[in-house]
Order: sequence, then structure tokens, then C-alpha cells
Amino acid sequence: MSVSAEAETGDGSADLLALARVAVSDAPLRALGLADRAVSAANPGWERALACQIRSRALRALGRHEEALTAFTDAAKEAESGGNLRLAAQVQVGAVDTLGMLGRYEDAAALAESLVQRLTVEGAILDAARVLGNLGSIHLRRDRYDNALRVYAAAESLLASIPVTQADGDAAEVSSLRAGLLINRAIALTYQGQQDAAASLYAQARTLYERQGLAFEAAVAASNLGFLHYTAGRHAAALAELTASYTVFARSGRIHEAARCDLDTGDTYRALNLLAEARLCYERALRTFETLPLDDDAARAHLGAAAIAAREGRIGEARTALDTAEAHFAAIGNAVLRAHVRLCRADLMLHAGEASAARAEANRAGRVFARAGLAGWAAEARLIAAGTGTGPKADSDSAAVTLRRIAKTARETRRGWLECRSESALGQLYRRRGEPKAALRHLRRAVEALEAVRTQIAPEDLHLAFLRDKETPYSDLVTHLLEGRPGETEVAEALDAVERSRSRLLLERLLSAQASPPAPSVDSVDPGEKQDDLRERLSDLRARLARSYRDALSLSPEEQSRHGETTGEAALVALECDYARTLREAEIRGGFGETTLKSAPSRLPELQASLADDEALVLYCVVGGDRLAAFVLTRSRRSVQTNLAAWSDVTRTVRRFRYHLQKVGSRGRSEGETPDTLTHEINGVLERLQCLLIAPLESALGGIRRLVVVPCGVLHGVPFHALPSAGDGGLGLLADRFEIVCAPSASVWHALVRRADAPTPRGVTEKPVLVGLSGPGTENVARELAVIARQMPSATTSMFCGDDATIRNVCAAAPTATLLHLATHALFRRDNSLFSGLQLADDWLLGRDLYGMRLEAELVTLSACDTGAAGIEPGEEWMGLARGFLTAGARRVLVSLWPADDAATAELMAAFYRYIGEGVRPASALRQAQAEIRARWPHPYFWAAFCLIGQQ
Repeated sequence: MSVSAEAETGDGSADLLALARVAVSDAPLRALGLADRAVSAANPGWERALACQIRSRALRALGRHEEALTAFTDAAKEAESGGNLRLAAQVQVGAVDTLGMLGRYEDAAALAESLVQRLTVEGAILDAARVLGNLGSIHLRRDRYDNALRVYAAAESLLASIPVTQADGDAAEVSSLRAGLLINRAIALTYQGQQDAAASLYAQARTLYERQGLAFEAAVAASNLGFLHYTAGRHAAALAELTASYTVFARSGRIHEAARCDLDTGDTYRALNLLAEARLCYERALRTFETLPLDDDAARAHLGAAAIAAREGRIGEARTALDTAEAHFAAIGNAVLRAHVRLCRADLMLHAGEASAARAEANRAGRVFARAGLAGWAAEARLIAAGTGTGPKADSDSAAVTLRRIAKTARETRRGWLECRSESALGQLYRRRGEPKAALRHLRRAVEALEAVRTQIAPEDLHLAFLRDKETPYSDLVTHLLEGRPGETEVAEALDAVERSRSRLLLERLLSAQASPPAPSVDSVDPGEKQDDLRERLSDLRARLARSYRDALSLSPEEQSRHGETTGEAALVALECDYARTLREAEIRGGFGETTLKSAPSRLPELQASLADDEALVLYCVVGGDRLAAFVLTRSRRSVQTNLAAWSDVTRTVRRFRYHLQKVGSRGRSEGETPDTLTHEINGVLERLQCLLIAPLESALGGIRRLVVVPCGVLHGVPFHALPSAGDGGLGLLADRFEIVCAPSASVWHALVRRADAPTPRGVTEKPVLVGLSGPGTENVARELAVIARQMPSATTSMFCGDDATIRNVCAAAPTATLLHLATHALFRRDNSLFSGLQLADDWLLGRDLYGMRLEAELVTLSACDTGAAGIEPGEEWMGLARGFLTAGARRVLVSLWPADDAATAELMAAFYRYIGEGVRPASALRQAQAEIRARWPHPYFWAAFCLIGQQ
């Protein structure tokens, strides 16, 4: 957090004043050179005093505070030698803040007291108020907020006492100083948890600066507002303000302010679990502080770096950094910042199993925070101390009272995540005590608190990162509701809690897309000077990414030699991360919604009403940490199985299934093994999966012919249609018994059903668009498209094959297509899923690009390898190609769960579209087509790769 810059004045030449106002703020290096010449050229006395003062201000702007202090002293001596005692006091106003920057707080306070008395006697009331403003800033750095507020009030009283005629003459100076005092008061209020009052003061200060055209000072207000947003949990808004402010500071050469902005940005990224970004901010700030004598800020950077090291398991490095920071804060007597170090160390000890030491450190920190009036931080410390409790006292009445007080303080100080953790702890405490009603009350409050925090983080990547370690409250509530023999009320609430935790961002995109035009594409950032560099960077990164994906799929030595050195996997990941960061910056610069999750998940009655009479929805979730549960909904019934299998057993079995797929996909038949042997092995694994996932649900699936499956975790890659069927006499597969579709969540499925009902759906084959690109491994694409085209009854079929399959042609034809078939190479990035893409003749169509498109397609078929593969992010968010097409408007997406065999895929697509052309519903068409292929290629690798996501 940056305190407001003070703007000193004194009697002197207009040229030097202009130098102080313009050159110092915008070009301190230039100002220093001009000031050095002015000192040499000026006459002894007041002229040289003003020149020395300007020199000191330039040195301060450059962070060279020791030199600045010498220049302030020289200025005072020059003024005194000329007999101008008023000027001798005026030119030292900035020395108060400089002494504070050097950690010489007592010297700064003594100088401030002396200067206020001298300036008041001399009638320089405006300058006396400036001194008080700088003294208040020193109190802020020492976390003495009440002292700071008293000093600021005294400064404002001095301003109010200035005669009207004098105030009119110094209107700009008075306005600027008043704005600075508003900022510094707001900082103190921010630390004390009075966020609304602080935000109002920041807005007033920013307006005053902007009216005077003071861009740097306005950026100071904005950066402090960013810190306020960070403390309030509005992390995206914080990054927007801090990013804009950093740009102003960097361009004006204010490296100290830029580095301080980096500290706040690093803290914000750390709160969002974006540790790599946070580390870069701290490291960049430390490089600056190492060139400047700014030990206070350097110690704070070490504190942030220690927190990052602790989160990443580098315990020794974290302890060393904490010791470095604490030693400095102890040396300067800053008890509050030392308490922050102890709080971080307590958390580190707690996770290292050092419970007693952690409790002692947390309690020490809490006492300091309490004495300083920092109720929110004191509550954080008490929660860490409470988290170390074991034995009978952990569930005592006193422990419950402590947690309730923490939760109350968290609500009052708007620390949503602290409130969530304390309410969760209360819920678990009452569960252990056998008080289910009290436990339920607090577990519900924990979820509500988390929902309130999530709502304030709109950009998708920030939201997902933040949620990475915060999903437990949902599962805790679901587990509690489903214990014992849950009734219908508990089942309904548990399902609602699951849906609140699952695929909320995709749901938000689906519902927003239905109600509004497409969002701007990533290249459509607002035009203007500030955006030119960003547009150029995005364009360059996108072109490099396309070349890198080409390199990743260069399958012949001739191509590799023609294109030169290819991009390695590590370099590709780094490039994707760079592109993702730049996209985030574009989103922040261009503005974004302040909130997300504005749409509520579908409730149980709505879901049941949308199911057909012969249709069931099966939703899987994990409860109690290691138990797989499943909700089964039909139009008239609802049930839940709370202990289908151990989740660890399910996970192992899915891994075995993937292993047997790879035996066929990567090396064909093993030596000594026959195709029948391979099929027998994998079918054995599928039988085991059927026992774990389906067999316990059979009684709820009687009379059902259509099935909507909502998987969780590793189940997203399971071909449910390939599982054996225990119904109808135990013969055949689930694909013989059901038409099966999958969905990321029940609410997403429901949104897709409602999407179909909004406009009357057109026929799937009314306006087909077929796209294909042949290559090694996809030699049958041209034949595949020709066969499909012959089966389309529509005369309006559009086909783009080979060189015609360009990004321009596809993007022009796709929006009005009712059927979009894409047969080409696909690349799935498991570590950066939204940058998975489909290869076209001249470029790549990435999942992230589809966010800016709008489709009317009843069906999108991605006839390529791994097109259904998805990175499952926090909140069960599917991140991959299917997500992009659903967001763009597709009602169904046909995707592959593993690398599809080219010949088998061509046969499957021919059969699938034959049925589609006859008017068969897509889910039924896929079922019948897979039965045909299974007769020829019985191994699931060949026939079961494709599944349908979305509607039946």
C-alpha cells in the first residue's frame, strides 16, 4: 500500500516551481539533472535553497533517500544563511517522510514537531499541514492507525484555519493536500476494517487529483483502492486497479511506487492461489528494494516470499525468509508487521505438525493485533490457534465460543474466507459432539460465506485458482446431510449443495449466452494508445502458439527440417502460460463484470420436471472423503445411494481401464497376445466398473430407456455406454439398454434442455457444415466427409476440406450451421485445457477462442483424437474443447474420450450420419452406430471412444 505523495511549495521562481511540479513527477531523472545545474547556477541563499529542495524531491522520487536527506539539509542551510527562517522550515517538509523511509521514525517525529511549531509561527499553515500529513504516514507504516487518524484530523483542522484569501490563492495546493490526507485516512480505515468509509475517501481523493490532471497522484489513489479491494476479497477488482496503477508508476519512472504496487499485487495473487504470479511480483519488488535503502518494504517482500515458499513445501527457505523479515521488523519496533511474520510462521508450523509451537506463535500474534485494534487479523490468529487443538478441549464449550466469536468478527470485518473456515470448524465440532442440528446450521453458513466470496471473483482463471483449496465446505455439508437415513428434504438439500459446487462457471456462461450477444473476442480489446502494445503482444503470442502446435504435430522429418527447430513441451507450456497471462491482462484492462455466479443452479423439482417419462439422471459425487455416492432422479422418483464404493477403489479401476486402452492404442497387440485376449482383459475391467458404478443403482433404473450421466473426477473419462448391463437378464452392455448422454452437472444439462426449448429447434441436418483436414493418422478424412455429405438430405451442405478448411471459412460458416462436423487433428493440453485446439489448414481453433462465438448448432461433432478429454478444474469445471462449443451455443457435442482409430472412426461416422439423415435422435443414432462397429471391432478402443455431451 502506498501513502499519498506530498507536494511541497515555497516562494521561488516560476521555472523552478514548474520543474518541481512537472519534471519531478513525470521524469525524476531529468529533474535531477536540471536541479544539479540549478544548484550550481543559483545565487547563495533562497535561490540555492529552492534548487536543493527540488534536487531532494527528485532523489526521493528515485528512491535515493539518504542522498535526499542530505539535499534537504543543504536546502535548510542555504535558506538560513540568507536569513529566511520561513523558507528554512519549508524546504525540510519532505525530510520528515524521507526519515520515515529510512526507518528513523523517532527522528522523523521530532523533526515534524519542530517544523509544525516553526511553520505555524511563520504563518506557513499549508506547509505545517503537510508536515502533519507526512507524520501521519509514518504512523501508518508503524501500524499505529489511531495515532495516524488523530494527526490527519489535526492537519485538516490546520487547512480549515487558513484565511479565505490565502486559501483562494493556493486553491490547487490545498486541494492536492486535502486529497492526500483523504487517501491516508482511507488507508488507516482500510486496516481497521472500515472498508465502506475508506472506499468513499479514495473516490473523493481520486476525483480531486483527476480534476487537476495529476495522473501520478490519481494512480496512488487507485493503487490504494486496489489494496482495499484485496482486503475485502474483491481480488479481480484489486488486480484491475493495481495493474493500471503499476503501468502509470513504471512509465513515470517511479520505481519505488511500482515496487510497492508489486507487493500488493503479489499478495492478491497469493490469495488467489496463483503462486507463480505472486512469486514474480515479490521477486521484482525485491530487485528494486535491493537497489534502494528501503528495508521496511524489502522485509515485507521477504514475508510474501516466505508465504509462497511455505505453500510450495520449501519449508527451510520459508523459515529463513521469515527470520529475515522478523529481524528487521523487530529492529525498527514495528510490532504489527512482526505479528504478521508470526502468523505466517504459526500457519507453517501447523501444517508441519508442530501444534504447540504453532499455537504459541498464533497467540502472540493475536495479542499484538488485538492491542492495535486489528480485529480481523486477531481473529485470523485465533483461528490458527484453535486449529491446533486436540483432545477433549477441542470440542469444549469454550472452543465453540471462540469459534463463534471468530465467525462474528469475520462477518463484521468482511473476511468471507475466514468466516467460512470458522463456520466449517464449528460444524465439524458439533458433528463430533453429536449435535446434528447445530452442525447443519454452521455448515450451511460456511457454504453461504464461501458463495459470497466466490461471487466477487469474475474472471474465470482467477475464480478457478481461488477455489482450488476451498471446495471442502460443500462436501462437508453434503456428507452431513446424507448421513444415516436421509429423508426427501435432506436429499433435495444435498443435491442442491452438490450443484452449487459443480460447473458453476460453465452454467453462468451458458445462461449468459442465451440472454446476451457474444462477448468480445480476445483480440477486440478497446482501441487506443494504451492498448496498442497489448494487441500487438496478443497477436504475436497467438501466432507463436499456432506455430508451436504445428511443431507438436510435425509427423515427418521433412516438415521438421523445413520449419526448423520445433517447440519442446516445456517451452509450449511456458508459451501458453504467457498467452493466458496476456489474455487476463486484456480482460482486466478492458473491464469485466464485478460479480459472477449471478445464476442459481437448478433445483430438484425443475430437474425432475425436465426429464422424460423414460429418462433418468444419475449424478455421482464423493462424500466423506472416500465414498462414492449417486443421486438417481426420474420424473416421479428420487433416491440416493450413499456408499456405492470406496473412491480409492474406483480410481484404481479407472486407471486400469486407461492402461488397457493404451495397450491397444500405443503398441497394438503385445507379443503372445491375441485381439481376443486384449478384449477379454479390458472387458474384465469394465465389468468391475459396472459393479462399482451401476449395479447398486439397478433397482432405481427399471423402465428407463434414456440415461443422463453426470460424472465426477476420474469418471469423466469412463465410457458408461461400454459397461456391461446387469438388467434385462444380464446380457449385453448399457449401450444396448440405454441411450446415454453425459453432462458436467445436472444444472448444465437442464440449461441445455431449456436452450432447446427457447427457439423451436431446427432439424439437425437442415444446414450441415462439414470440415476436414487430412494428414498422417487421419488419411480417411476426405472419404469420411464425402460419405457423410451423401447422407445429408439437405441441399445446402457446405464442405471445407484440405486447403479450404481455413479458420476464416469455418468461422464464417459455423454460426448458422445446424450441424457442424470437424474431422481433423486435435491437441489436448492437460495442463492448460482451454488451449486445446483443432488443427485447420492455416491456424488452430482453440477452446478459448470459442468463448467469443455464437452457434445455433443442434449438433457439433469433433471427429478427432481426445476431443472429449477435459481438464477437471476445481468445482468440477470441464476445461476443454467441449466446454467451448457448449458455451458458444451447441446443444450437443459428440466427442472422443481417447485417441480414436482413424478407420473405425470413419465407419462409425458413416453409420451415425446415416441414422441422423433418417431423422433418428443423435443419442439413439450413436447407440445404433456403435452397435454396428462393435460387431466388426469388438474391443472398446475402436467402437466406444465417442460419447455425446448435452441433450439426448
